[in-house]
Amino acid sequence: MQNQKGFILPIVIAAVVAALLGAGGFYAYKYYSAPAQPAQNQPIVGGDRDAHGCIGSAGYSWCEVKQKCLRTWEEPCQADTTADWKTYTNSTYNYQISYVSIATIEETAGSGIKIKYQNGSIMICSTSVGACGNVPGIVGGQPVNREVNIDGKKYSINGYVYNGNESLYLSLPNNLFVYLGVPGQNIQIENRLLEILSTFKFTK
Repeated sequence: MQNQKGFILPIVIAAVVAALLGAGGFYAYKYYSAPAQPAQNQPIVGGDRDAHGCIGSAGYSWCEVKQKCLRTWEEPCQADTTADWKTYTNSTYNYQISYVSIATIEETAGSGIKIKYQNGSIMICSTSVGACGNVPGIVGGQPVNREVNIDGKKYSINGYVYNGNESLYLSLPNNLFVYLGVPGQNIQIENRLLEILSTFKFTK
């Protein structure tokens, strides 16, 4: 009887150990074979596309007038008002500028140009060849300041009002000089001239 008990006890212990190992292996298999579940509060990148495919979490939204997704701080969502404008290219100083179709343009001495819009004008010339002699000089008056984005950079244009007319002056790279003449401080003409000047860009 003593020998039977001594024989049965190891068998019982072995059976319990085997059962525990089997249960542990089963649960380990279930745990590691189950598909990973995404975190409840963790957003899925690209999972917030709207009906147009724009990813809002990346800052994109749909622009109806341009028919595409864009970031408004990188590209304004507004129609291109210069699409039907004419473009002048200057191969001497490697730049181009667009202008409204009702404006006129003429070349001046030293490969300079003069764009006329109504009674206002823009003159672009090179100071290196002394071709700016026909630009009105600064004679004083009430100071004025305007800003314009040119070729991806913001410029401050300074000038003055004298006898009711506004004159603005700006220096650009490559020894280029810009003059804007606005008669009678006409805001509509001034805004159009600044819009024309904003299309200026170097080609090289």
